[in-house]
Amino acid sequence: MGDLPIVLAGVCLSGVAPGSADCVETDPARAMSPSESRISQIAAYLPEEPAWTEDRPSFARGKAEALLLEPIPECSDEGYLIFSRTGSRDEYQYAYFGRTANLLVLAVAAQETGEDSYLNAVVRYLEAICAERAWTMPAHDKDLRVFNGETVKIDLGAAQRAYELAFALSLLKGRLPAGTDAKTLSEIERRVFSPYRRTASGIVDELSKLNRWWFFGRSNWNAVCHSMVVRAALALVADRRDRAVFVEAAERAMPFFLSGFLDDGYCTEGGGYWNYGYGNFLHLVASVRKATGGRVDFSRMSRARAPMEYGFGYRLVGNICPNYADGGARAASRENLKLGVAIWPEYAPFLFRELPPRSYFPNAQVYIGRSRRMAFSVKGGTNAELHNHNDLGSWDLNVDGISIAGDPEGEHYTARTFSARRYESNVLNSHGHPVPVVNGQLQGTGADYAARITGIEFTDGRDTVELDLSKAYPVPPESLLRTVVFDRAAERVVVRDVVKYESPSRFESAMSTYSSIEEGADPGSFALVASNGSQETRVVVSVSVSGGDWTWTDVTYENPNRRSPHRRAVRFSSPVLEASVTWVFTPADRLAHVKEFCPEKTGMSKSREKEVGIK
Repeated sequence: MGDLPIVLAGVCLSGVAPGSADCVETDPARAMSPSESRISQIAAYLPEEPAWTEDRPSFARGKAEALLLEPIPECSDEGYLIFSRTGSRDEYQYAYFGRTANLLVLAVAAQETGEDSYLNAVVRYLEAICAERAWTMPAHDKDLRVFNGETVKIDLGAAQRAYELAFALSLLKGRLPAGTDAKTLSEIERRVFSPYRRTASGIVDELSKLNRWWFFGRSNWNAVCHSMVVRAALALVADRRDRAVFVEAAERAMPFFLSGFLDDGYCTEGGGYWNYGYGNFLHLVASVRKATGGRVDFSRMSRARAPMEYGFGYRLVGNICPNYADGGARAASRENLKLGVAIWPEYAPFLFRELPPRSYFPNAQVYIGRSRRMAFSVKGGTNAELHNHNDLGSWDLNVDGISIAGDPEGEHYTARTFSARRYESNVLNSHGHPVPVVNGQLQGTGADYAARITGIEFTDGRDTVELDLSKAYPVPPESLLRTVVFDRAAERVVVRDVVKYESPSRFESAMSTYSSIEEGADPGSFALVASNGSQETRVVVSVSVSGGDWTWTDVTYENPNRRSPHRRAVRFSSPVLEASVTWVFTPADRLAHVKEFCPEKTGMSKSREKEVGIK
């Protein structure tokens, strides 16, 4: 990533003065209260009438015609209560999001064809959505106060409801029955616009408290909710100054969202949440720019640009990124990359270019190496990240565009996922990740549990990264070093763990995979076999162990509604004082073309090898 410009933390882009409206510091005391002068200034930039600022989806007649024959998905009271009874989100959310997805298709069809059948279907959907007891999703209404009519609360779902309804109303303006139009506007006002204004005003009461946590938060909720609500307001709110209230509030809030990215632009929530959170930020930037004639431009904020560079660089190969955190392996979408280029045209050359030999995010301690056939990543960081997994030292290996082994990604969301029981999950705690178990301990949760980069060496043929993982565990060993070598010249990856204890203790070094395992001719080798449906890739794994007798331990974790990862670990048969485990991954068809791997050759200098205890 060295050939991409970096926006330094706390430094505004050229032409924007620190402390100006476009470079608000993340000071909660300052951010809570609106600036009346800024609202007036923004109002002067906005057009007299509200207007939709975005492109519409393409018209799909076949899909629209099919929807005319289908009933409206049922968002029943019984379905809403399933989450509070069982912890399952799926039953209600499938219908909940199905309603608005269908509505958008029908609205475009009604506008394109002018046919009453589509317009009547739109009216039925609008009436049904307005009649729902809650727009807040069940998972975000755990005490059922919204469902019971005691309050209203903006969540990701309610904000998206407002945006999508605004699209339908704007697209079909003047064609909907007056009663339906007024009712829909009234429900958007009651459920979304009114609580948003209340929170933006700085008044501290029960209603504003329900939203303040995300209003000035660091996670994807901030950008998603603000983006959806503000874009809806720009399209629907009649009074120009009132529209400015929404824009000014988002302007105060966005620095908090952007502060959730590390200084190098890294998104700790994962690639999928970069798309969701930062993608919504990009849409907000574009809409506010258009509505104000470019006079209000959130892209000029400090820290706004570095996450865009993450979007280009956080890829193993093609559209696949590492599995880290809840965001999983979904790399930056083409829509978001193109939108970023529209905002920062200087990124255009990077949109279509071939990925570089490596990307490195120093603040995140995340490395990605690439060769002709292989891509490999390893991460450090802390165990207090947004959408955190306890995964210090985790890694991901991809060969020929196929995931071979490494981080297991995550679990299907249930009530447990975001509760005190989160790390009961073996794909969220460290046991399911390709990291060591130290004297029976899994990694701890929180900022105190962190990795430390102790060595880096990048060359044309080989990259080496060394991590100190000792502080990842509640009772740390004397030392625990993980060294990874990405040998792009030989098309080979090495992962080596070296542990030292003050007194003999148990030790395991593990890998995780969704590939099939074929045992080798000797105990220290096996093959991983994976396919993408049209191509099969076979990778040979050779393991070298020193420090004592050992055995394989194997377990497959149940991961409902997702793939179940398999964990294979080297477990020492008795406590050790010092030990090392070296994993070598080589495509099977490359074995005949490379020299036999010597486990002591890590790629580091001899003096450094001696310093870290490699003999």
